[in-house]
Amino acid sequence: MEDSNMTVSVNDDELTRILRSGRPPFTIEASDIANTIENLEASVEEQEERILKEISREEERVRKHEEKMAQLKISLLALKEKRQRYQSALSPIRKLHSELLSLIFVTYLDLFTRGNRFGRNKASSCCGFLPLALVCAHWYSVILETPRLWGTISIDLSLRERLGALTPAIMRHLALSKKALLYLDLDWDSFPMRAKTASPARESGDKFLEILAGEQARWRRVRLHAGLLRFYQDDDTDVQNKFLRELLKPEFPELESLEMQGTGYYADIKNPFMQNCPKLHRLSLSNYSPSGLLDFPWHQITYLSLRNLDVTVVVEALGLCPNLVSVELVIVWRPRTPANGNEVPESNNSNLSLGSLQNLSITMDRTQYLYWSSLRWFLESLTCPSLQTLHLVGVGIRRNDLYGTHPDNAWPDQTLLDFFIRSQLFPTLRILSITNLPVRESNLLDLLAHTPMLADLTIHDLMQRVDNKRRYHSSLHSAGYDDYCSEEDDDFEKLGGFTIGKMFLERLTAAREVDHASSPQGQLTPLLPHLRRIELRLYPFDVQELIWKMARSRWDTGSAGTLPLPVAVEQLESIAIKFIAQGGKWKRSWFEDESVLYELRGEGMAVKVGWESDLEGSDRGEVLVALKDENEEEEED
Repeated sequence: MEDSNMTVSVNDDELTRILRSGRPPFTIEASDIANTIENLEASVEEQEERILKEISREEERVRKHEEKMAQLKISLLALKEKRQRYQSALSPIRKLHSELLSLIFVTYLDLFTRGNRFGRNKASSCCGFLPLALVCAHWYSVILETPRLWGTISIDLSLRERLGALTPAIMRHLALSKKALLYLDLDWDSFPMRAKTASPARESGDKFLEILAGEQARWRRVRLHAGLLRFYQDDDTDVQNKFLRELLKPEFPELESLEMQGTGYYADIKNPFMQNCPKLHRLSLSNYSPSGLLDFPWHQITYLSLRNLDVTVVVEALGLCPNLVSVELVIVWRPRTPANGNEVPESNNSNLSLGSLQNLSITMDRTQYLYWSSLRWFLESLTCPSLQTLHLVGVGIRRNDLYGTHPDNAWPDQTLLDFFIRSQLFPTLRILSITNLPVRESNLLDLLAHTPMLADLTIHDLMQRVDNKRRYHSSLHSAGYDDYCSEEDDDFEKLGGFTIGKMFLERLTAAREVDHASSPQGQLTPLLPHLRRIELRLYPFDVQELIWKMARSRWDTGSAGTLPLPVAVEQLESIAIKFIAQGGKWKRSWFEDESVLYELRGEGMAVKVGWESDLEGSDRGEVLVALKDENEEEEED
């Protein structure tokens, strides 16, 4: 006899038959379905409870494993630290004399820190050598006895009301620096302001200038903001100059380097001192007019750095320095806004000859719009017959920026070539670097034809900016250049092509395979016969084989099966090739042993292969190709 409490359920086949019939279940069927649902709910609850308990147990096990892993890592770290402590006891640096330690500490301070900074975030000093002082008592004693470490002082004058608390620390640094030369930086980290403020209760920057003025005989390198030379109480220039002359004497016997900074209102503040500086030879001006330096010894300057100044001011400053050896410039885009679309910037007919200049670096930093008129005007002004090193650098420029046909938007290729010819660089120029600039391949070959003595060449082709065309068209429209907006798709050839192409690599190849039906002997003369080092960044469009031939021909210049060269070609020492990964996609084959470039493993030649994404903010990579050893060559034979 069946149990009256036993429930009857519906199996899957019966449920399928009921659902396919399209009719509602009968009363008995509905009761059976309800019983089935009740049974399933009980099973779900039971299964859910069991699974949750199982998950809880597994989570507890995972937690215990993670704790154990953390303990193991801590234990391993402790062992490594203990090993490091014991190894440090045998470190060769502990055997050095105090004099050598002092030199190492000074090098560390200069290269890896920003010196002793005061008032950066709080009213306390931040010593650049603090990590060294915490190593051991002996190192701390060496630091105390190294005056040079205490003579590097940087003060943030934007912390006006808190500067007074820094005075004791600064005085201590000056005392411990003893008679060592001083490296000073008086600047505003946040925003520029006048030295004295409206509130007498607040500290003023001239207070520190007064403290440091007592040590002006020890000033060696100084960086000043022009706002430090103007006072709130009296805007009369004569009064301010009189105060400064009373505060500072014109004699700075040890001063070697001066950097003046200004911004807007402070760009033309006069500096009435620093007139008698027999050792001064380095000058840097950023947003500060050279006319602000009164009775300045311009004839002593051999290194000059000019940033964010109008190109006319740059030429004026260069003309004041007859003995320049090195110049670094950051050209500012100052376009002449045309009244109509056909107006062309005025050309420059003046000529400034810098006969002593050996090193020139020009950086063109794109900020808002791209114009080349400033560079064109500058190159038309300049002649450098003794130039040995030339660096032309573009910052923030992409190939897409070259849309438009306005004259200001055209790269001054002929002007640059005229500068090379006018300066007669063929016997002097040894190092040439052109990076991130729209130099066409034909223009580059023309330049290299006038520099046969070149030994070091660096060329970085322009990258493509992703999704930038519409934004650039908008900037042209807002600037009033509607007639020069182009809505066509990207066309590299229309934009001037690439800087590095097949023609460039073929012309740089020093020897070619024997071909009796080849062109005349004169065409075999290679470019740059004295080239020792080359660095290229380019898009990898079927050029790997050409790069290999070029590099191999310059490494093994006398190999069999090659035509004799009309001129001797020096052996290449190193080559660095960096491919531009279009859209951030790089190929693993660039780094594999089967790569053509990996065959450049001749004894002694350093070969580096790398890639760099054309996506802004993307990473990059490179690998140094290992030299092929003798055993490997025997196995291949």
